[in-house]
Amino acid sequence: MAIEQRKNERFIDVGRVDAPELCIFPGVLEDISICGSKIRFPANFDVELDMDINLAISPNASNFSKVLHLIAHPKWIKNHENETLIGFKFLRSPGTHLLNSYIEKLALANAEFNEEDQFLCSVM
Repeated sequence: MAIEQRKNERFIDVGRVDAPELCIFPGVLEDISICGSKIRFPANFDVELDMDINLAISPNASNFSKVLHLIAHPKWIKNHENETLIGFKFLRSPGTHLLNSYIEKLALANAEFNEEDQFLCSVM
């Protein structure tokens, strides 16, 4: 089993991602961190790894209703039969401060969930 070594914690999350420079269809956010994300698009296409992409991420969380406007750089691409999975690194963007707020909310929710899970396990 491989252990992922990352500087920043990634949070599994779902949301809509618009990247018209890449695909006419919206993508689906799969995970996110302060430094990057993994996004799945419902089409098979090629992406140049040396270009920066404007992303508009609409998180699905009920406690966060703002759209994150981020500039991202593709780091890796996996094409499958009818979809493309892309790993992005976030660059300094107009939405960086909102991204920080969103990651803080995800971290807090994750900590509360882990605390509750530990309590339930100790009771059983």
